[in-house]
Amino acid sequence: AKRAESRIKTSALEGLEKGITGYDERSLKSSRVEIIDEKAHYAMLPVWLLATKWKGQNFLFAMNGQTGKFVGDLPVDEGKFRKRVVLMALAIGVPLAALLSFVLY
Repeated sequence: AKRAESRIKTSALEGLEKGITGYDERSLKSSRVEIIDEKAHYAMLPVWLLATKWKGQNFLFAMNGQTGKFVGDLPVDEGKFRKRVVLMALAIGVPLAALLSFVLY
């Protein structure tokens, strides 16, 4: 816990320092970092990471090697997505329209 607290304080101060730009000089006069709601959360390992580039955009994925849970933003092929939406709309809409016309008339 002490090591984690030390790392948290160091990271917080480093983050603030990196965020202050546009000055020739800066100095820290005092600091107070308080850790509130201290809880431990466990992570299962191994975690597999994949970084890829598709159509000029970078994508990062992470997968828990034990459970197979997957996190990340998948690249989407807009053309295939639209085609799938149209096909699904037709597959649902045509039978539904036929059923409604049969019921109503």
